[in-house]
Amino acid sequence: MVKNSRDDFPPSVKDKLAKRVGYLCSICEVSTSGPSDETSGSVNNIGVAAHIAAAAGGPGARRYDASMTPAERSSIENGIWLCQSCSKKIDGDAATYTVAALLELKKKAESTAKKRHGRKMASSEGNDSEIKPVLHGASFDETHRAVIVCADIENVGRRSTTVGRVSLEIAGRIHQASSPPQGIVLHGRDWFKLPVHRLRGNDFFLGAWHFGFSFPSGGERIELPIGTTEAVLRLSAAGGNDQSIHLRIERAYVQQQDSVVAWRRVFGFPDSGDE
Repeated sequence: MVKNSRDDFPPSVKDKLAKRVGYLCSICEVSTSGPSDETSGSVNNIGVAAHIAAAAGGPGARRYDASMTPAERSSIENGIWLCQSCSKKIDGDAATYTVAALLELKKKAESTAKKRHGRKMASSEGNDSEIKPVLHGASFDETHRAVIVCADIENVGRRSTTVGRVSLEIAGRIHQASSPPQGIVLHGRDWFKLPVHRLRGNDFFLGAWHFGFSFPSGGERIELPIGTTEAVLRLSAAGGNDQSIHLRIERAYVQQQDSVVAWRRVFGFPDSGDE
């Protein structure tokens, strides 16, 4: 009996690679597993646990690393879950799909799967791309006469889209976003990067914007009356996929409510003096 010279993945590694990306290809994001009509329990799988560094040397081996041990070649760290098409593509273009490039693709795919986990996926009958904003809150910065607005922006469609211009309408007047709030970090999440943000299908990001004056980009100060002011947050996306959120901005005169205090109140955090 001829011994297999390939350092193949054991079934447990293949299973974990698929599950860690939700059975989606780590490059093109197509679904790789579904039902087959052959029997009530049949599964049609088009996914492949592909080796990042080749499982064996020889002609045609891509990204083979002779310094690796058999255990390293067959480990989950050396694998990436792909559809059959993309598995062939990475071995047909090793100049583009280097070890470093594949590790980065794997990292991004697993990060996206983590964000999607527990969230509703878009229907296959749905739009190619559709953004859905979910408001966190809005607050008025007394010091700089600016409004801070925070919202989750989700692409509930299947394809990537680009979210571009963000504006705030107050009493018929349009204010463009001047910048994200500076020096603020919340749970390590990525901020909206002006002027545009590329959003993959079934993914989301945390949007945070200054409207009015901000030190990095200037802008015109906003004057609001004491009390409640109604406003509309408008977001534009590729393909005319624009969305609006109606919101209310509360202004109770506070002498020292600077941008950090305003930001904390958007999320319901206690002021520093209350901690």
